[in-house]
Amino acid sequence: MGPIGATETEDPQVMIEAVGEKLKDIIYKELELPAEPNRQAQISLAKRNLLYMQGKQYLFPQMASDGRSYDWKPVQVEEKDGKKRTFSSTYNIVSADGVKYVAIVGQRAPNIKAVPLDPWASNQIRMANDAQTASMHLHRIWDIRRRMREIAFYQWSTSAVFLHTKYNADGLKYGEESIPVIEMREVEIRPAGMMCYVCGAVANQLQCQDCGANVRPESYQPAITVEVPYEAGQQAYPKGEVELEILTAFDVGHTFGAKTLQDCQFVTIDLMKPNWMLKSRYDLPDDFAQAGDSDRGTPMDAELAKETVESPNGVPCYDKSSNLTLESRKYIRPDVYHALTKADRDLMKQNYPTGALITIVGNKVVKIEHKCMDDYLSVCKTGTGPKISDEPLCQSIIPVQDDLNDFINMGRETMLRGIPKTFVDGSLLDPQALKENEALIGEIIRVKLGT
Repeated sequence: MGPIGATETEDPQVMIEAVGEKLKDIIYKELELPAEPNRQAQISLAKRNLLYMQGKQYLFPQMASDGRSYDWKPVQVEEKDGKKRTFSSTYNIVSADGVKYVAIVGQRAPNIKAVPLDPWASNQIRMANDAQTASMHLHRIWDIRRRMREIAFYQWSTSAVFLHTKYNADGLKYGEESIPVIEMREVEIRPAGMMCYVCGAVANQLQCQDCGANVRPESYQPAITVEVPYEAGQQAYPKGEVELEILTAFDVGHTFGAKTLQDCQFVTIDLMKPNWMLKSRYDLPDDFAQAGDSDRGTPMDAELAKETVESPNGVPCYDKSSNLTLESRKYIRPDVYHALTKADRDLMKQNYPTGALITIVGNKVVKIEHKCMDDYLSVCKTGTGPKISDEPLCQSIIPVQDDLNDFINMGRETMLRGIPKTFVDGSLLDPQALKENEALIGEIIRVKLGT
């Protein structure tokens, strides 16, 4: 969820103007561009596997110029006179085995118990109790049992799953809390006037109104005031919670070949969001640039892939001119600062010593925050290999699924084509009438004997 007190010393807007565009170019050219082909291949495989899970298993690839398959589309089964012209039934063991995996792995979240490193240290005991209470609260608001099934499903079909936490203050979602507005005002504790040396009262004339003694003019003193706080009204603030995002290969790009999150020099979270949502969240003008950052094709490929999977007929409905804009959140480690000039590098180290999160909406850098990716991200690998980007669990079943579909359909076709045709004399029988009066099981037809 992130460390407490991780604040910047420089004005965030000044940092955006100083290093925002430079960081954006460096992240794209030095970090993301070399990993783009591998990420697109992952997106392609994830899309194919999800289509297989849905039973759309007769796919054809669209090839790029380098011979790498980057897209899959379902083959539309042609029909003639309402009858299938091909044998293309599917016997979906990919989905069946996936349901078994989700049922076993996703049925229960891991048990977590917070314990102090030093059982005799009172401060660590108190921190462990607080952590245990926070864990129970997060299990409840995140609905961990349901989210575990979601994680297991994506491990089976799309490869490693990234878990991202963020604090979201939303008054409509979580309500609001009213806090008194405290302001300061001056209050007079002694009025201006002449001091009576007999009784100590303040007099506005030469004779004290309390004791009647004469008051000297040289004893005059100005009024004494002090500032005191008072409640000037109520201010409503939105409540918030730590939210959990479950991200897949469609949403996340990272250092290719990394085995753990600590090996990643960058992690990019790319999501297409409605324009009105981005304007509200980042206070953007109406005419802000809506193009993707650096016009990368991978986020668009991922969005089209997700649209294809979500579409009932396997055809994407997404339009580039629709009301969506790319929101790209990029975590980088301090080592990346060395790609900047010394002055900019020193500025980044001073303000973001453990890492930075750069948020880009369209082509505009809107926020730079002091956040270390290790505090906000975690990875659930598939275990099929040492790397984060290793293949999903269902990958090895895909060839078996194809062979099973082919052999069963070949057997059906062989048997059905082996049924002989019947030749009849057209002058005695009406073939059209025979077709329209199809024979039924156990049917009784009344006839007259001797005819």
